[in-house]
Amino acid sequence: MDFAYTADEQAFAAEVRRFLAEHPPDRFAVDGMDAGYGSGSHSRPFLRALADQGWLSMTWPKAYGGQERPMFFKLALLEELPSSRTGLGATEMRFLELIARGYFRTNGLFYLRGLRQRYVFSEWEMGFLLEGLAHGPKPAVAGLDDELRTLSRENYRDRETAYRRSELTLTEFGKSVLAHEDDFSRHNPIDRWWGGTRLTNDRMWHWAPVLIAPQ
Repeated sequence: MDFAYTADEQAFAAEVRRFLAEHPPDRFAVDGMDAGYGSGSHSRPFLRALADQGWLSMTWPKAYGGQERPMFFKLALLEELPSSRTGLGATEMRFLELIARGYFRTNGLFYLRGLRQRYVFSEWEMGFLLEGLAHGPKPAVAGLDDELRTLSRENYRDRETAYRRSELTLTEFGKSVLAHEDDFSRHNPIDRWWGGTRLTNDRMWHWAPVLIAPQ
């Protein structure tokens, strides 16, 4: 069974990235509370903007105002927001899953798209995500070449060589994160982009499965 995105789903993912670049979530007012469940506040205006695109109801039956689109379209919309339980997005969690299954070479993680099943980031961007997992204060991944710590991000040739000689394994902490027993962002710095919004430890949107604003 092939769980890779279809051409239509990849096109939708590109549409979502364009929307987020033009409408960064951190420009929307934060309101609403979690009623004591621990998920934090959320942004009704941002949810309204998503609804205006028809995206919140796109998997509903047409009889109820939806578009009857497959669930993968909803996953394309939300998959790269950090999980409220692990602090990681879908690509990072997929890395942990594949390493746990024995894919210890970066070639499989970066270039085997059918295996990776994630299409938001380029190969070089995925390399930076992997470095975040491996080179933080409390790494989830061991075995990534240490030379990557000092190589310029523009030094593509030497970075590619360093990636290829790496042999990856999960740390005990990485296993806990993969099992949803620990939150990577509580122990490590987060600094990356989701659409046009910069995600950091003190300003991190989550999905849980409602959109959760930074607390």
